[in-house]
Amino acid sequence: GYVLHGPSRLGFQVEGYLKYGCVGLAKPCFQPPTALKSKGSSKAEPVIEIRTYFVRSSSQEQSSKGSRLWLQLHGEKEYSEFVSWLDARTATWTIRKAFLHAGLGDGKGYGAQALSEHLSGLGGVFLPGVASNVTLMDSIGNLQTIYVCDVANLNTYLLMTIAADANRSPLVLGPNMEWALAEECKRSKISRLSLRTCSKLDIFLNTGLGKLMRNVLELWNQQLGFRLYMTEVDVSFGNSFEQIVGELRQRMDVVVTVGSRDGPKKPGQRLNIDEAGSMDASADHAAPLAERLLEGVETNPSVAHRIVR
Repeated sequence: GYVLHGPSRLGFQVEGYLKYGCVGLAKPCFQPPTALKSKGSSKAEPVIEIRTYFVRSSSQEQSSKGSRLWLQLHGEKEYSEFVSWLDARTATWTIRKAFLHAGLGDGKGYGAQALSEHLSGLGGVFLPGVASNVTLMDSIGNLQTIYVCDVANLNTYLLMTIAADANRSPLVLGPNMEWALAEECKRSKISRLSLRTCSKLDIFLNTGLGKLMRNVLELWNQQLGFRLYMTEVDVSFGNSFEQIVGELRQRMDVVVTVGSRDGPKKPGQRLNIDEAGSMDASADHAAPLAERLLEGVETNPSVAHRIVR
């Protein structure tokens, strides 16, 4: 299983919770479909996987320190889990998991702060021993796609299912979902008329996961000086299934196209992070965490297996 590092006092913190993180190369079978293959090669390009967990302090004291098994098996799930993949070669960031569970409170922006840190945070949160200014931040300015994988959020699933339907008909959900649809329209403050007439992007921006993605981009814009925004949204359904209100339904993925009002960041422009976590766009040229990880795996393949098994 994963080797979790922590508790970490770097970056985003929540009172009453211990923070753990790890980073490594994603297994090929778990890599997102956007991972491209090199020309003339059947081998997928490496994809970096980042994980953070926030565990209640009182719960962690009763478990073995950093125990992945405890995190998986504890029935009440008193932790929050965030998993993402970065494919720098295709400028794609995949959101694999963004689950608050019974951990961090809802409606406080914690999810966006935890996820945004996957690319903007200090490398030491995920891989102890790396330089304090080593980070994946270089990838943010050139990001082209955010791939929201295997949507389990009820609000997003219902509204985007209708948004993806050619007729924009609630009947696509079946008769048993009318009550749930009414509740989620009310939660998102979106009318049935808007569901029929608005663009997929406008509908997505009013969903739970759409608000999460918008908040992540706004954090990067405010903290790092970017001007990123969502330009387009598409929805696809896979062959596997997800439990939605007790019913098996086709897996949903949402593909978000990201634009920048400033254009792509210039190659080599990097942000320096000092020990206190402050950021300076005048940058010294520390190697980004992505390059450091790939270099480590190329020279010592066992590194990837120690981090991701």
